[in-house]
Amino acid sequence: MRCARALHLSLAAALACSPRAPGSDAGRDSAPADTLPYRIVSPAPGDEWHEGGTYVIRWITTRAGEVNVAAAVGGKDRGHLAMRLPAGTDSLRWTVPEGFVTGSGAERSDAVRIRIESAEDPAVGVTSEPFAVSRRIRG
Repeated sequence: MRCARALHLSLAAALACSPRAPGSDAGRDSAPADTLPYRIVSPAPGDEWHEGGTYVIRWITTRAGEVNVAAAVGGKDRGHLAMRLPAGTDSLRWTVPEGFVTGSGAERSDAVRIRIESAEDPAVGVTSEPFAVSRRIRG
């Protein structure tokens, strides 16, 4: 796959082309952590989120400008969670939709990723290491 800059880059293409968050998929399209425009703090590897739960996606940036936040499950783009968040924004509260993972028949996925990207140039961004999302725990 050729990784050219484009007006729109799907998350699936970004997963294949972009620098990863530090420590994820080491050695594949990776860049030194101090050269990445964003660093995803949350979710962290090993986290387990549940459908219906509200969580905070948090990142650190050295880049000015608006950002987009997107999600993927198993390498399949699940779309943007937010677009054109104002410069200086460093987090997003997200309620994981019912059926986000279970809608495809799975009880859980350990291959969920978040992508933080520049709204002006979606090819500039980072993708989190995988974390888990599972069916809501009913009490």
